Amino acid sequence: MDNVNKIFPFLWILLLFFVDNIRMNTLSIDFLQRIDDLIVKNNTKRQAVANYAHIRPQTISNWISQNSLPRVDTAIKIAQYLNTTVEYLVTGDNPPEWRPPARIAEIVSILETLPDESLAIVLKMVQGLKSP
Repeated sequence: MDNVNKIFPFLWILLLFFVDNIRMNTLSIDFLQRIDDLIVKNNTKRQAVANYAHIRPQTISNWISQNSLPRVDTAIKIAQYLNTTVEYLVTGDNPPEWRPPARIAEIVSILETLPDESLAIVLKMVQGLKSP
């Protein structure tokens, strides 16, 4: 019984380490996926995001392999460039006070009033405007 009591704290620490490591890996993968999704949405490139944030493009990929996230100042610059919030990049949620960019704010306010059927029609119309 003494041996069990001696190794139990070690096993507990080891378990916490693995759980934390898995959670951080998922967080960094989700963070990078949101960046990549916004890069596509904003019709830009990782290189442009990296230049704006004063980092190398490879640094963005390294966050996943190193199970890490960027420094706060870097995350802020990335969020600014991609016209989003750090909260969205980290959690996927927009804060309650989130507003769409000014250039599309009027469109968004109109869309919010439409029923689902009309939104589906608008979506098809907008998808037809996208260049191939």
